Amino acid sequence: MILSLDSRASVRQRIEGLKRRIGGAFKGRLLFDVPMRERTTLRIGGPADMLAFPKDRDDLRLLLRAVKEEGLNWYVVGRGSNLLVKDGGVRGVVVDLSEGFRSLRTAGDGIVAGAGIALRSLVDFAREKGLSGLEFATGIPGSVGGAIAMNAGAYGCEIGRLLEWIEAMTEEGEVVRIGKEGLCPLYRSLVYSPWGVILE
Repeated sequence: MILSLDSRASVRQRIEGLKRRIGGAFKGRLLFDVPMRERTTLRIGGPADMLAFPKDRDDLRLLLRAVKEEGLNWYVVGRGSNLLVKDGGVRGVVVDLSEGFRSLRTAGDGIVAGAGIALRSLVDFAREKGLSGLEFATGIPGSVGGAIAMNAGAYGCEIGRLLEWIEAMTEEGEVVRIGKEGLCPLYRSLVYSPWGVILE
């Protein structure tokens, strides 16, 4: 079998097109040729062509639409605690929500947490508010979004069973709320439709 892969030069041209498309409208940070070893707990991995830190939903929508129009691959990373990146790096755009999606508030007898917040911060917040159920997550590294996407768990408990809903953004920029009836927590993964970037 012969695979036709994009050359690095071709990807770089499309990255330049992406930069032109989003122009000065993107409020977050954009970094280029970032060594992923600096973004993973195991300290391995070659460079990502582009690392984007959207500040809010408008930023993320702008980025996802431009990425799609340029035909680039994109990946979402949390805190890099469950991530292995090859030495050759990542062709395309890596999206990091840690600088924007950090809301944390109570809602009734539950908590609404942004995907970019550290899971440890969520556990601490629950304890401060006198809410139980997240004790199993003490010591699990990573972000809330990453923990949800991989259905993180320990001691026979998992985060997917605690979810009432998630909000996600599709590649087209539409924000959807998916209730627990639309979530399928499996061992170390969460299946939901329509698929997208978990927001909170």
